[in-house]
Amino acid sequence: EAIDNVEAIMDVEGLDGAFIGPCDLSISLGEPPQGTPTAQHVIDAINKTRDACKTRNKLGMIFVGDKHRAQEALEEGWSFAAPGADVMWLRTLIEDIVDIPIMKK
Repeated sequence: EAIDNVEAIMDVEGLDGAFIGPCDLSISLGEPPQGTPTAQHVIDAINKTRDACKTRNKLGMIFVGDKHRAQEALEEGWSFAAPGADVMWLRTLIEDIVDIPIMKK
């Protein structure tokens, strides 16, 4: 529903932009989670969000699979592209801070 209304959402005063998590969006749209989605309707939703941000001079931010995809995303017009996923960053940080594994390997 948010993708259908992304233009109106981006018009909200005080909203600075949007952050896309491709895995979460893929799941929401009935597809398996993918850092770089291949389903066309997911790609279209991602592009629609980026374009809504760009035309309103708002931040368009996205998680991507790796640094090469991050560079591509920036060239496509995203304001910010974060390689990796937040959960993996947290896991790495926690494992560096504490002397216990947080997940079974």
